[in-house]
Amino acid sequence: MNLNRAISQYADVNATSQASHASHVDLIIMLFDGLSDALTVAQGHIQHGSSLALKNKALQRANAIICGLLDGLDLENGGDLALNLQSLYFYMIKKLIHVNAYNDIAGLEEIKNLVNEIAAAWREVPSLIHNQTPAKPHYLN
Repeated sequence: MNLNRAISQYADVNATSQASHASHVDLIIMLFDGLSDALTVAQGHIQHGSSLALKNKALQRANAIICGLLDGLDLENGGDLALNLQSLYFYMIKKLIHVNAYNDIAGLEEIKNLVNEIAAAWREVPSLIHNQTPAKPHYLN
């Protein structure tokens, strides 16, 4: 068995195992981790002059994750945050197309920085939830 294929299969099994026990926030963080990994792989392929197929595969994976994040937005109830994230995700998709066409490392770095900022915010969510004081039931007011 090819070593790269074995590593890929292990990663898929590991991710599936983690996902089956994860909260919604954890799943979103896992998506951002996968997105960051795909962008890093794409960057490596661009910098090392790897085949177009390898670069495209990494960028397609990144694009698919962003599309998944887009699909998960609740635009009806998410308010300005959901709309801002939607705009940001559309921007990232457009930027990925440019990166792919022109091997634009600076553009890729820009996307990676955006992804890292959003992921860092999501990593703060569990502590924000745990620090909230529960609301009193309306019948106790």
